[in-house]
Amino acid sequence: MAGSKSTPAVPSQQQISGSISTLVHNYKTTVPARVKLIDSFLLFFIVTGVTIFAYRLVVTSHPFNAFVGGRDRQVADWAEHGITSWPRLGRAWHNQQAEV
Repeated sequence: MAGSKSTPAVPSQQQISGSISTLVHNYKTTVPARVKLIDSFLLFFIVTGVTIFAYRLVVTSHPFNAFVGGRDRQVADWAEHGITSWPRLGRAWHNQQAEV
């Protein structure tokens, strides 16, 4: 059947919400508090970066030096993010190896 096309299966809304609720439940029950602290730290940087960029797009770029300073600070935070996320990745790898 050279002319037939197969369409990929699209998950239903119920399947997606069930997957998300399972993900959130497993995260809350299995992730240690120290790793959740690192995750909240990283989430803070994401929210701050999005806020700075949205302000630049929506409001103004008049104090351009302030925008550049905020952007540079976010770049520095993301560089630090690489350092702070290593314990989280190492802990996840260690837990995965312990299960095997």
